[in-house]
Amino acid sequence: MTGFARKLPLALFASACLLVLPGQQATSAEPLVAEAIINAPLATVWQAFATREGYATLGIQQAAVDLKMGGLVQIQPDSKGTLGDKGTTVSEILSYEPERLLSLRVRQSPAGFPDTQAFANTWSIVYFAPLGAEMTHVRIAGFGFNEGPAATDLSKFFEQDQVAQMRRLEKHYWPLCALCKTEAK
Repeated sequence: MTGFARKLPLALFASACLLVLPGQQATSAEPLVAEAIINAPLATVWQAFATREGYATLGIQQAAVDLKMGGLVQIQPDSKGTLGDKGTTVSEILSYEPERLLSLRVRQSPAGFPDTQAFANTWSIVYFAPLGAEMTHVRIAGFGFNEGPAATDLSKFFEQDQVAQMRRLEKHYWPLCALCKTEAK
């Protein structure tokens, strides 16, 4: 048996562990999805999701990113708030592959959200794909947002937060590419 063959079952098991999170049951519910084609190179778009400076390009002046497994992404969109206060959204980094994938689970919902416990079963995966040298396709798939009694509030949160983030990123790198203009019609 080759070294690869001996390591394959362990690798498959490790991959499965990333998919089945502690305390979360697998469901067949479809994820909520936000997508955009950004008129910027892949490395630039990755920075917008993986660095404090990147969040600043989206108009979020208060952010902290500890890019590592188990690291935190903290975002305070209110200029009058303080990073780390109750208005800060805190997400844990579950996994990442630079310039390809970033998965996050919300650990602290923003103040004022009616059911903070509902976030315990939500997580998102952000996928990045280059479209030539100057454009990037970004897809955010949100899981657990459309389940349980808080589904409507969670879905609205995803729509407002994730979709708004994509729109800010698109606008930052205006004008839209020719393909984007065609698809928008």
